[in-house]
Amino acid sequence: MAKNPPPIEVEKLGEQEREFAASRRRIVIPFLIAVSSGLMLGMARLVLSGREQRFITWLGVGLLGLGFLVILLVFAQRDMKVTIFEKGLVAYRGKQYVVVRWNSIAKLWDEVSRVQAVPFVGAANHAYTIELRNDQKLHFTNDLQDVTELGAILRERTLLTLLEQAMKDYEKGRLMDFGPFSMSKTSIRSGGEDTSWNEIESIALDEDALTVRRKGEEGFWLNAPAAKIPNPHVLSALLARRE
Repeated sequence: MAKNPPPIEVEKLGEQEREFAASRRRIVIPFLIAVSSGLMLGMARLVLSGREQRFITWLGVGLLGLGFLVILLVFAQRDMKVTIFEKGLVAYRGKQYVVVRWNSIAKLWDEVSRVQAVPFVGAANHAYTIELRNDQKLHFTNDLQDVTELGAILRERTLLTLLEQAMKDYEKGRLMDFGPFSMSKTSIRSGGEDTSWNEIESIALDEDALTVRRKGEEGFWLNAPAAKIPNPHVLSALLARRE
């Protein structure tokens, strides 16, 4: 297994700064599945009989097998991690790794999903996807410890290069693609319809959605999930410069 990237590639990336290891929380769900299935089997033997016992027994066996299968998959990827360097990162998954320089990242997506663990108590899961200039994509989820800190590093290290190019395109009047919509110095385009900036009443972007209101209209002219928008940090910087 390649536990460290080739020395030449490490030298090109500069000094190592941070490492994000596999999250231990990944084992919790399969462990709970295995425990609950074991309890189900015990209950079937002690309390039930006949057809009901057979049904619960087979269900418990199936869940127990599923739990152990997930545990084996998690164990197989125990070496998953991301190592941050001055000029890029190395992403490990199992026996494979990918070396990424910051200036080779073309797009970044930030997806937030809400999980209602118990009534009135919710949790937010973050997932980050980067697309390289060779069209290769890498995904980083809660399978990594402190993944939100990794996301902050991705935004920080890619913003300067991506914003510099975006500003050049903006000043030259080029149309910039942000997934559900495109924008230029003069207008916003969505669904084949152009709207000039003079017609825009408000435009807002948060971790959940991008919303656009046009003057004199009720409701949103555009309401797009933030997870569908590439480079939201670049878009936020461009919008801030228009204010």
